Formats: sequence, C-alpha cells, structure tokens
Amino acid sequence: MTLPLPTTAARTTPTQGLAAAAPVTAEPPTSDNTGNIGSWFRTDSSSDSTNGRSWCQLNYQDSWMGTAIPVGTMIDSMGGDSLAAMKAYCGLEIEATNPANGQTVTMYVVDGFDEAWVLTPGAMDMTIAAFTALNGFFDNNKDTVVQNMSWKFTGNRNPSYAYDASG
Repeated sequence: MTLPLPTTAARTTPTQGLAAAAPVTAEPPTSDNTGNIGSWFRTDSSSDSTNGRSWCQLNYQDSWMGTAIPVGTMIDSMGGDSLAAMKAYCGLEIEATNPANGQTVTMYVVDGFDEAWVLTPGAMDMTIAAFTALNGFFDNNKDTVVQNMSWKFTGNRNPSYAYDASG
C-alpha cells in the first residue's frame, strides 16, 4: 500500500522558534555526507527496536520530520560522553536530498541507531513522515530505501526536539 505524501496541515512537526545550534566538533559520520542510503523506521514498534521513546529522550511519533544518525559517531565526536552527545546533536536541523526525484527535505535529529545497521558511512534512518517526504511515497517495505542521498546540518536547532524536550 502506498501512502500519499503528507500535507503540511497533517504534519505535527514544530517549525517555529528555530535557534542557532551550538557548535558540534564533528559532523557525523563524515564531512562528505553524499552517496548514502536513507531507510525508515517506526517510532513505536518492536520489529524496529523502538518503544516510543528515542535516544534523545523524546516521546516521538511517526508523523514527526525526524531522523536517526549513528549513535557511536555522535558519542565519539563528544569524547565518549553520551549525555554531551545527546545535548549536542538532538534537535539539530538537517537538509537531506534525494537525487532520484530532486526532493530536498528538512528534518531533525530525534534519535540514533547502532552502527551495526549502517550500510554506508553517512546512512540515516528516518521517521515514516520524513522518509515519505524525501522518497515521495511509503510502501511499508524495508527494502525500499533512498539511494545515493546526501545530507548536511544547516546550523539550526529546533528546541522542540532537543534532548529531553518532551520530558
């Protein structure tokens, strides 16, 4: 089943009140985040190893424009300090581009994932809403991924997605 691209009215992602992000010592996972694979995950599903609460300590939803990047890379860039990594990365704004359809989508770091699942050095795992927006459709098939995508940090942070913002 293919779901339509979500409309702006249907999204629950806060977009107001963006703040400049504090400097991050390394842009995970590489300085050249091109040629990557973008996959998708459900935010509350045992088959996706999620329980509705993210690594960023957020009660997140599939409808958020969110993404997960490799946890180990984030922690390593902060000298092995997990809490510092969560505070540095959670809520950072990312622009991702799908070269197959020309779509560029803004999303936010809301989670992290284990490097054991990384197929390319700059891979990212997106919420269903973010994946649908970037890919153009959602078919509930884990083999459907965005190929050769690129992404970058914009330098903004959405405080609604900062570490432990949902309490």
